[in-house]
Amino acid sequence: MPTPPTLLWVNHASFVFSYANVRLITDPWLFGSAFHNGWDLLCPTQFTLADFRDITHIWFSHEHPDHFVPAVLQQIPVESRRAITVLFQETNDQKVVNYCRSLEFRIQELPHHGWHQLAPTLRVMCGKVPYFDSWLLIETDRGKILNANDCVVDGEGIAQEIFKQTGPVDLLLTQFSYANWIGNPADVDARRASAREKLRRVKLQIDTFQPKQTIPFASFVYFSHADNVYLNDAMNTVRDAATLIADETASEPVVLYPGEMWEIGQPHANAATLARYDDDYALATKPLHQTESVTIEQLQHLSQQYIARMQRKNSKLFMRLMRLPPLCYFQPFTLYLTDLAETVRFDFRHGLQRVDSPAANVDIRLASESLAYVFQHDWGYDTLEVNGRFRATPGGHKIMVKNFFLGPLNNTGRYLHPKTFFEPSFVKRAFAKLRSLR
Repeated sequence: MPTPPTLLWVNHASFVFSYANVRLITDPWLFGSAFHNGWDLLCPTQFTLADFRDITHIWFSHEHPDHFVPAVLQQIPVESRRAITVLFQETNDQKVVNYCRSLEFRIQELPHHGWHQLAPTLRVMCGKVPYFDSWLLIETDRGKILNANDCVVDGEGIAQEIFKQTGPVDLLLTQFSYANWIGNPADVDARRASAREKLRRVKLQIDTFQPKQTIPFASFVYFSHADNVYLNDAMNTVRDAATLIADETASEPVVLYPGEMWEIGQPHANAATLARYDDDYALATKPLHQTESVTIEQLQHLSQQYIARMQRKNSKLFMRLMRLPPLCYFQPFTLYLTDLAETVRFDFRHGLQRVDSPAANVDIRLASESLAYVFQHDWGYDTLEVNGRFRATPGGHKIMVKNFFLGPLNNTGRYLHPKTFFEPSFVKRAFAKLRSLR
């Protein structure tokens, strides 16, 4: 009789699944901050870099830095890296697999909805969710585990599409709290509503996938910068998620703490683990990151580089057409740089310029280093939306999205180009986004 499958809890969205001589770790974020010093782990990790000597496979759900962490991968001993196979969804740009290949990991790309055998009694299926997330189904002769991770399963239609591939599962792992900017400090009601919506999604997934047990995960973080600490005020705790699962679904909640080993399928007493997490949610005692300023002159230089990069990668004609009514993309907007006490205006024709405007009349308020990060990296604006290190008027937020959406689009290997408009996933999401920006 083979040893039963087990889970070793690592942290956040990371665990080690062990069965049939396979030790598969998911999304190993062990230490450090994520999203430009916007997030930190809620509690310390027990799993160490030396422990990778026993790992056979790593699966990354997507490229976000709380799931794919180069600083961790670089520090895994090279002899361990050479023995580990990275599992990752097939992508056009192959950035993730090429990076892992450069570190001497073995590589196995997973086709959308295709099975890959890891052992005679163990296989996995990866499913892509636009634009870059993915889920993983682990199937053994002992049952099925669905790692839904950060996949936005916010409606029955989306859940049913995944269910067609997975069928009922024995164990579900899913995110339980919001993970992005939701309003200014006064907008606590909006954050409470978003927190309730996240729990509604947990219930929807449980109702759809019918797991016997559910692990709430991928939300063990706090907003950790002086610019965004207010966003912690309404986030769901793991106790909130466990209570919902126990009271409103037929699934058993399983709450695990870093370093804890659990035999899958066995009952789990959560009281002691929840008490430990209660202590971790004393956020007032946790350290906060501070801003490092960037000069106006540096920002102006970076803005010109950003404009040149966007125009080189995307159709200038399409950009000009999208500037016209009724779309009105790429319009000038004003920003107040909080650390420099300066007001600037940005547009694609003139770049970044100083302006004389009262701070009360600006569209966006943020630190200079946050704006620099947007200009420097294609993923920079995606990072800003996740870390929430800004304040915005309702109209200001919309116009910022309409100026900076190109970077994150390009970061997924898509461009403002005619052929992009024939991608069904892009068209579906683009029309939904256009409706939301009206």
